[in-house]
Amino acid sequence: MRDKITKQHNAITQAKYQMTSLELNLFSCLIAMTDLQMEERQKVNIKISDIETLSGKRHKLHDYDQACIMLHTRTAIVEYSGKRKRFNLVISSELDEECRQLQLEMHPDIKPWFISLDKYFTYYQLSMILKLASKYSKRIYQMICQFRSTGVMIVGLEELKERIGVLYQDYRTGEWIDHYPITGKFQQRVLDKACDDINTTTDMQISYKPLKTGKKTTAYQFHIKHCPNQETISFDEEESLANVAVGHTKFSYPPGATPEVRLPAYRLAPWQVTKIIKNFDGQEIGKVLYAIDMALSDRKITNLGAYTASQFEKHKAIGIFKQTDDTIAV
Repeated sequence: MRDKITKQHNAITQAKYQMTSLELNLFSCLIAMTDLQMEERQKVNIKISDIETLSGKRHKLHDYDQACIMLHTRTAIVEYSGKRKRFNLVISSELDEECRQLQLEMHPDIKPWFISLDKYFTYYQLSMILKLASKYSKRIYQMICQFRSTGVMIVGLEELKERIGVLYQDYRTGEWIDHYPITGKFQQRVLDKACDDINTTTDMQISYKPLKTGKKTTAYQFHIKHCPNQETISFDEEESLANVAVGHTKFSYPPGATPEVRLPAYRLAPWQVTKIIKNFDGQEIGKVLYAIDMALSDRKITNLGAYTASQFEKHKAIGIFKQTDDTIAV
């Protein structure tokens, strides 16, 4: 479970929902461990010991039971294509106290938002989410991962509050509740703490500045830097590649650089770059390069060009090791 990478539609990343930190951990595990290509209903078994190992926190079995109960009541509000949709998150849950294991099932209505995502998706490593301390840190981390390639995220104040659950509407009374109506306290108790948590725990470094209309803060601009050396993922290397430590490679391209600029830095031949750009979209390329950055930080890559080519070939068989007529420079 440590190496799981979660992929979800950007609309889910931007969705508005209320969850505790433990509920977010369970739902993130459910997303990462569900076989999203399976058409039939699927129940996922989650070992509590795995969650505790990755998060570094222990909870009573009663806490897990209550988190499961609350997940049944939670809904995600998704705004997409001019529509405002509401989805339940789970359809069934079970706690095995003797085995210290949970069994969860994703609600079928929300499952399509995690299937066959060719573009408009966010991906992040499950272990990062589990290690973050607060529910606000977890949600902000998911949000900034959507903008790792551009390095900047701008979001309105109220929109941000709704997404992370600081501002929400009580469905029983219709009343809007804001836990931090004073902007200064919101920044100090939520944003500052979340930034510290993310910067010390995950593969991202972030900072923010308020954007004002007159004297009033109406939005925030987050600056995002990907630092993959803080966490590693193991990858199966090609048999031809030896496990010789070479250290972490730092690339000189700026945040938001196009694939045409980024790919040559991974020691690919020009014709290999041409093949990749022809067969992968920008989001797919970004995901593969992100995984390679993480593998680099583990100091296991001896031939960066061969390893990079092999990772793209694993994702899609494009014959990247063979130069063809359509990739020969004229």
